[in-house]
Amino acid sequence: MSKVNKCHTADAPSGLSAVLGFLIPIVGLILYLVWKKGHPMRANSAGKGALTGIIFKIITFVLLVVALITGWIDISGGYRFF
Repeated sequence: MSKVNKCHTADAPSGLSAVLGFLIPIVGLILYLVWKKGHPMRANSAGKGALTGIIFKIITFVLLVVALITGWIDISGGYRFF
């Protein structure tokens, strides 16, 4: 008779935890740390969502800064002080 690990029987990748991790990366990181031993597939979904969310936010921030510096976005309300 083979032994079945009862902790991993209900484990499956979770789209909800991935989306939650993407939108709120700190929650995804916490879910990853809580689930990494008991539910590794679900933990990986939350961790990948959190990592993707962090990378997306960094890229968005860098593009916004570049757009502000180069003048693509004018935050001065249309007034130029030259």
